[in-house]
Amino acid sequence: NAFQQKSANVSGDGVVFDSDDLSSLKTGSMRVQVQKLAQKDVWQSNPISGSKTDTVNAGIITINGTNIDTSTMSYTKLTEEINKISGVQASLVDSSDGKFRLAIKSTETGTANKITIGGGFGFTNVLPAQDMKLTADGVNYSSSSNTI
Repeated sequence: NAFQQKSANVSGDGVVFDSDDLSSLKTGSMRVQVQKLAQKDVWQSNPISGSKTDTVNAGIITINGTNIDTSTMSYTKLTEEINKISGVQASLVDSSDGKFRLAIKSTETGTANKITIGGGFGFTNVLPAQDMKLTADGVNYSSSSNTI
């Protein structure tokens, strides 16, 4: 019904507020302040020279408890093996200097989806996983996603 529509004005970073029953929403205003948006965990390797079909030969790396022996594996094959691990997505990212990096990110946002990486491969956590945090009319909320 056009006369019962609800609307919201948002400035800055936003989150999604959802209601199963729109008829239960009351007319009025609410002050919402978003402190942090939820984000995925993102890791990148050091720059790699050569071809993506070259042998990695970095020993055993461990991702979220899964060991992968890289001694006879190409970077392309390593990416495929990492993509078999639940909750992570790997890709080879080209850079402008002709090198590439192995990027690994969580498939979902929030600190509960943080990735653990171990072994001799040089990775940097370039975007740490975090939960969304906001205050709505003085009440604090936290969520692993950007939906309340």
